[in-house]
Formats: sequence, C-alpha cells, structure tokens
Amino acid sequence: MIDLAEGLGYSGAGVLLSVLITYVIALRKGAEDLDKGWQQTESVKDAEIERLRGEVSALQLNPTEHKHLEIAQAAMERYDLRTKTVLRHLRIHGSISEDTNIPAKGPDGMRRDDLLEVLDVLTRDCLVSRRSKTVGGGYENTWEIAPGMVSALDKILYERN
Repeated sequence: MIDLAEGLGYSGAGVLLSVLITYVIALRKGAEDLDKGWQQTESVKDAEIERLRGEVSALQLNPTEHKHLEIAQAAMERYDLRTKTVLRHLRIHGSISEDTNIPAKGPDGMRRDDLLEVLDVLTRDCLVSRRSKTVGGGYENTWEIAPGMVSALDKILYERN
C-alpha cells in the first residue's frame, strides 16, 4: 500500500506534469496560430505587390512611346494656351475639316486664320496630321492628331494639367 505522503507526491507530480504538457501544447498551438496569421498577411501583401507590379508595367512606355512623349513634351513647352486648346479640341472631336465651301471650325471664339496658323504649327511639329484631297473643283483638308502621338498627348494634356 502507498502511504499518504507518497500518494500526494505522485499526485503533485502528475498535476505538475499535466500543467507542463498543457503549457507546451498551448505554446505550440499559439505558435501555429501566429504562423497562420502571418502567412495570411504575407499572401495579402504578395497579392498587393503583384497588383502594383501590373500597374507599373502598364505605365512603362516602350521606346517608341517614350520618343513620342519626348517630342510632344518639347513641343508643348513652346506652345501657348490657344495651341493647347486646339489640341484638346482635336482630341475630343477627332478632326477638324474644311473644304472650298465650308471653313474650318475650331474651339469657340477662335478665328479661322488663327486656327489655321495653329494647325500649321502642330503639323510642322508632327503632332497633327493633315490630309488634303481634291473634291470636285475644290479641295478638302482634314487635320487629326497623329496616330502615334495620341497616347503621348493624352499624358501631357490630361494627366499633368
């Protein structure tokens, strides 16, 4: 038979061992929970990094677009407000046309001579293309933003101003 002191000793050892094992299990479980939370946080961060990489790569220009942007920026530094207004008008409306019977019409309040002068400068600077053709006994001129310059001018006219 076990005497009382020995029984209490074994009981105390059992309780101590039980508390110790429970503590170790709780530490491990807590560490696992922390690790799961960390992994979830990291996966959210990784997804955000990938999204931002996609946005950055979409903003990067290829060499042709970069050159067009440089050309457009250099030209825009020389232009006054009326020239920028004509460019915005062209971007919104797509083209400006005139023929023998119908004069060119640009932004409100701009005289035809001023408009043609601005369009001439924009054409010389390769920001605008002009198509001319003979129609009947007369002519027709159409000005449009040069196809390669559309994205460069969008960045300059709308993103930065």
